[in-house]
Amino acid sequence: MNDEQPPPGRHASSAVLAALPGPLRRPAEAVVRDAPVRGALALACAGLALQVVGYVLGWAGHAQLALWPYYLGLVPIIAPFAALLTSPRLRGRQRFAAAQLLGLTLWASWFLSDPVMATRFDETLHVRTLLDLLDGDGLFTANTMLPVSPYYPGLELATAAVHWTTGLPVVASIAVVDAGSRALLVAGLFALGTLVGRFAGRFRPEGARISPTLVGGTAVLLYAASPQFYFFNAQFAYQTPALGLLVVALALLLRGVTTASLAGPRRQRLVLLGASLGATAALTVTHHLTSWLYLAGLWFLVVLLALEARRVREDEAQASTARSRARTVLVVAEVATLLAAAWTTVVAPLLVTYLGPIFETTGGELWNLLTFSSSGSREVLADSSGNRSALWEIAVMGLSILLWCALLAPSLWGTLRGSLLGRTRVRWLLLVSASAYPAVYAVRFFPTASEVADRATTFVCLATALVAAVWLVPRLPRLRRVLVPAALVMIIGGIVLGGGPDWQRVPGPYLPGAEQRSVDAQTVAVARWAGEYLPAGSRIASDLTMDRVIPDFAPVDAVTQQAGDDNLTPVFTATSVDDEVLDLLVENKVDFLVVDERIIGHTVLSSSYFEAGSSYGATAQTPTREMMTKFAGVEGFDVVYDSGGVVVYDVRSLRGETQHFADRADPGLPGDARWWQTLVVAGGAGVLLWWRRRYVAAVLRRPRPQHLVTAALLLPGAMLVGLLGLLGGYPPVQGALVLGLIAVGAVLVRAGRADPPAAPRRPWAQRRAGFWATLVAVVLLAVAGAAAGLSAYHGLTDAALAPSPETTLASTSGATSGSSSSSGGEG
Repeated sequence: MNDEQPPPGRHASSAVLAALPGPLRRPAEAVVRDAPVRGALALACAGLALQVVGYVLGWAGHAQLALWPYYLGLVPIIAPFAALLTSPRLRGRQRFAAAQLLGLTLWASWFLSDPVMATRFDETLHVRTLLDLLDGDGLFTANTMLPVSPYYPGLELATAAVHWTTGLPVVASIAVVDAGSRALLVAGLFALGTLVGRFAGRFRPEGARISPTLVGGTAVLLYAASPQFYFFNAQFAYQTPALGLLVVALALLLRGVTTASLAGPRRQRLVLLGASLGATAALTVTHHLTSWLYLAGLWFLVVLLALEARRVREDEAQASTARSRARTVLVVAEVATLLAAAWTTVVAPLLVTYLGPIFETTGGELWNLLTFSSSGSREVLADSSGNRSALWEIAVMGLSILLWCALLAPSLWGTLRGSLLGRTRVRWLLLVSASAYPAVYAVRFFPTASEVADRATTFVCLATALVAAVWLVPRLPRLRRVLVPAALVMIIGGIVLGGGPDWQRVPGPYLPGAEQRSVDAQTVAVARWAGEYLPAGSRIASDLTMDRVIPDFAPVDAVTQQAGDDNLTPVFTATSVDDEVLDLLVENKVDFLVVDERIIGHTVLSSSYFEAGSSYGATAQTPTREMMTKFAGVEGFDVVYDSGGVVVYDVRSLRGETQHFADRADPGLPGDARWWQTLVVAGGAGVLLWWRRRYVAAVLRRPRPQHLVTAALLLPGAMLVGLLGLLGGYPPVQGALVLGLIAVGAVLVRAGRADPPAAPRRPWAQRRAGFWATLVAVVLLAVAGAAAGLSAYHGLTDAALAPSPETTLASTSGATSGSSSSSGGEG
């Protein structure tokens, strides 16, 4: 993040300017000249606003029409930052700002599709764990849909801390943590790229040195094209913060063992290594697989550093530095291993139950791949029902992969030969990781293995982005004309490849078995009704959509095999209520059966309707009317809710239990908000920022390497605050006080240090372009956010709420009695 002087030459943004109409070109040139990053932000916000037009159309029921503004809006989001991040004319701080804004605007593009409720599959599972914490149920409260989640509570603790200290709504607290995780990932990757670029510069000719921060910015741009960056690693799931923690922990560790750091003050090195271990500890309690992969990488690095020390042993100075570096990384790896082993031991039985079947199935499918067996293969580029991607999408995905391969082939060859990173043994860490890129796409031909391959791209693409950036940066001037189009193809191709079918990209009418598209106003209405009336601790059986959504509104548990109960899929696949169905309901103590009749006759679009449904034949994937309506009129199956599409049966009488119901207030959307606390916190933050405005402006204007230490400790610190709040039950007043104490502590740490001098005030003529660009960006973002929020809110809540269960029971009993009397009279 150093402030390099820009070399003379034509600005890479000229490719974007040339495409603008004449009347717009002159003011745009002024913005590019005087405020390039803010100008790019204004264009990106215009792209976000265009996408929100599509989201509004989608919530209004025009999903196909919504795709046009969605895809068109990606162009002004990506193109300006692609031009900036590959431009040699920017300073290091400008590149860092552009990298951050690219990552955050792409995250906002995803988030604004539904900014009022977490509706994706994984998100709803983690929301349940979060709400259990906020309700005071404590750590490790059972989550039957994802039993391992409460045992890796880092994500939820950090989110609970934001909610407790600020009073923000739960969904806003989620957004803060997700956006912060994205910013941490980008900061760590930029720092890694800068370190690698500085190291690679040692092997360049004297007159052909490369800018380290240009490598960092290019690495961020390339990683934005990875398939998981836009969708999966933006959602409220434990891999999202874990990825940022992994990258920043590695960046701090490598910075702590550079030659300059090893030869410098001991305190500075200990701060870097301590912050790295702090991020590692937070990673350990946040996500299992990510922490294990980080450990594997650390130990591989230890081996490589030991080999490097042997390679340079004849040069005593180099050998001494190499041995010191190897010992330092060894100590860090040992401490990290102890942390992971201690935590994993606690949750080992759950991990075996959760991950065992996935690895077993994946191993079998990989064997099929290696032996050219057709068993277990699947149709690629299509959803579960066989709907294929559009031809243009297939073309963009294929071209994106080809561009990646075109970058990787010379990059890997140069790394292997030593022309990019020298002959150091450490280069094998990047070389081995990046070489796995082709394999992850071959594995996509198999259903379970394809999911593992998708997740693997998250980590493989970190190495590919770094290696490719080192090779690409010296060649940027020659490739200037194709850089922006190539970046557009690669990033949009990655979005299409990692985001699934078109119906997953934009809102729209209800679709059966289709992730968030199955969560509509009627689904939310059932969940809100359950939150009002179902007794606490009730056990429900339903399809996966209802099983994951209802517990976010009501204090109930879904009955699942992974939580230790039987798999209840046979209850739904049976064509009649036979003894097996009754035994499953009774033995598993099911209280309520939730039947979504809207799925009748429709093939599931994503995965399966029911738990392990693909193992139960075609009828489990395409339910028949006979399957879903067989409970009607059967003794012991009392209708307590019927919206015309969803029916809830009370089956407690099968066990001889009495029927009683709760009478709570309408829960609304998940979580609560304390606006008075938010206003108090916002006012206090405003006063503090105004008081220390010179320091804040200096940090934003000139970010320093030491600021990465602070950023790395924010998430671990938030987790500790969340744990502190849990011990006291998250009282709101104390939460505001804790935040105030943290702010006072931060001020005291800076006490006695002079604020940096104010930046020279430039003439208004030079500041005008930046001012207007910032104003346009703020207005566009505010309008887009309001429109997205209102349309999503109405799309999820505009359904009439059903009456109480007693009313429904009385009406159905009356109808049955009337029907019986009528039949008797006619007889």
